[in-house]
Amino acid sequence: MSSHGGFIGAALGICFAVRERGMFFSIADILTVPGAIGLALGRIGNITNGEFGIYPYYEVVGDVIIAAICYVLLGRRRGLTFPIFLILYSILRFLLEYVRPQEWSYIFGLTRGQAYTIPILIIGVILWRYADKQ
Repeated sequence: MSSHGGFIGAALGICFAVRERGMFFSIADILTVPGAIGLALGRIGNITNGEFGIYPYYEVVGDVIIAAICYVLLGRRRGLTFPIFLILYSILRFLLEYVRPQEWSYIFGLTRGQAYTIPILIIGVILWRYADKQ
């Protein structure tokens, strides 16, 4: 679940890099599209290495669609693109866990990927609500 740790690291990096409180959403919005494309490229690496069967193909398509949606949203309203990305990506990951081969035990009936994705969804919704009030 390295992508989940990547989200945490990227968010912390933005927080440390941004000195002004209101700049977080601006920087996060700008980095969202390249980040989504980077996720897709990482999945292409999984395909090249023959990892996870057909699962990465679905994820590449999903990442590209999410990147396109975020690109269209970029600049429409400050602070909207990043939370929408988190929400869409968490929904995609949650659903794709049904076709991914499971190597680990389940947590409350959910795969580890699904369990780790729920906080990303919650954070996305909270940030969306917060950005909507700005």
